[in-house]
Amino acid sequence: MTSKVVFPGVRKVFPQLITQQITSVQPMSISTSMSDWLFGSERGLVRSQDTLNLLFQISEKFNELFPVGSEVNLDIYNKIILTTTKGKAEKLIVKSESYVLANYSVVGFLCDKSDDDTHMFYVQDLIEYQLILKEIKNEVK
Repeated sequence: MTSKVVFPGVRKVFPQLITQQITSVQPMSISTSMSDWLFGSERGLVRSQDTLNLLFQISEKFNELFPVGSEVNLDIYNKIILTTTKGKAEKLIVKSESYVLANYSVVGFLCDKSDDDTHMFYVQDLIEYQLILKEIKNEVK
């Protein structure tokens, strides 16, 4: 009986909510539990303004040093621990500017290995990440 009342009500009310206009839902390229297993679950919500500012600095510096079309190196060993290819890197071609993904405390970008517009790679997973941090540190001095 409730489904006869609830579902028509939801169908009528939901399209009129402001939520429809200010949010969107997008499919994930990998399940959350699989992502946590592969990459660790240390990534989480940004908890301070300083962390958010650093993420934006990393994003800016990445865009400056590695514009669209640049080649970067994904550190395979540090991301997939089960691999036997220690110290090997996978070359990626940058296909978009970077984005701050505050809900994961990372900076993401699209590359030639991205399946679609939702499959981002993380700047923090690149071999060049230490170079980016060094550049930011030098600018502060």
